Amino acid sequence: MSLNRIVFLLRSFSIWLFLIFIVKDLIFVDHDLIGLELYASKTINTLFILIFSFSTYSTLEYFIDLQKDKRRLRSTRLGWKLMLKIIIFFGSLIFILKTTGLLDILGIGNTIASIGVFLGLTSSTWFPPIKSGLVMLLSKQISEEDLIEVPELNIYGVINNIGLFSTIIRNEIDNHKIIVPNDKLESSVINNISKLSRVGGLRELLQFKIGYLNSNNEKITTNEIRSFFESAFLKAKESKLDIKINFEKDLEIYLENPGDHSLDWNIFYFTDNVETRIKDRAKMYEEFYKESIVSNIGLDTPITANIASN
Repeated sequence: MSLNRIVFLLRSFSIWLFLIFIVKDLIFVDHDLIGLELYASKTINTLFILIFSFSTYSTLEYFIDLQKDKRRLRSTRLGWKLMLKIIIFFGSLIFILKTTGLLDILGIGNTIASIGVFLGLTSSTWFPPIKSGLVMLLSKQISEEDLIEVPELNIYGVINNIGLFSTIIRNEIDNHKIIVPNDKLESSVINNISKLSRVGGLRELLQFKIGYLNSNNEKITTNEIRSFFESAFLKAKESKLDIKINFEKDLEIYLENPGDHSLDWNIFYFTDNVETRIKDRAKMYEEFYKESIVSNIGLDTPITANIASN
């Protein structure tokens, strides 16, 4: 734990002790006040509750963070923090209503009913993002510092924080911070790049459309194309571009579709370096293009073989 965090914890705990054992007895006293003195007293009491609630949360947060270094517990820890915030918020609200006298005026039953009606009428606004945040965290499928990809939201970035209503993501493409409502994020398809589903790393895809003829208008065989791919893979391994993929695992080459205008190929390689994933893929395409020139295999797919031959 950092020194700043320890100092902050000690301050919070000191404030908590000071408020509960000293200040409380000075401001929560039974005496008759009228006019401005009454309103001033209620205001001070309300401030006490707010400061006390914040100090309580800060202190309890420390105990939740005792397992901070265990990544597998991170999502559960954040979920408990969210629930703690909700409990302290509603608890503070009840005490503030009691302190200001509104609870006595309305009655406990009417107050609870009023709060229930209010929460019910506004639930469509506040409940979905809170529910989504808790679902994402307690499912342990995503957590802070995970690298995620959300195609439908055009997001590829690292999760900085999952809050009550929204999630802050650092976009790895432009290095901007993105704020996404929790319910919108949860309803999308999330590719968690940091949590691998198999041994060996991420299985990355490169796609190529190669015409049926080379630049000399000669038919290209699949063996020639495979040789081109394998040669480009070896050149990438020796490249000065510093490509950080797993070259120990063989390249996977598949003819996806022999179409009207081109042969569609899917090329798969493996990588453990999720941080350089985007850059490595771009560098791989560059190496394959350079090798295509050497191998006399064009990547500029003609419209049809007949047009190319004419």
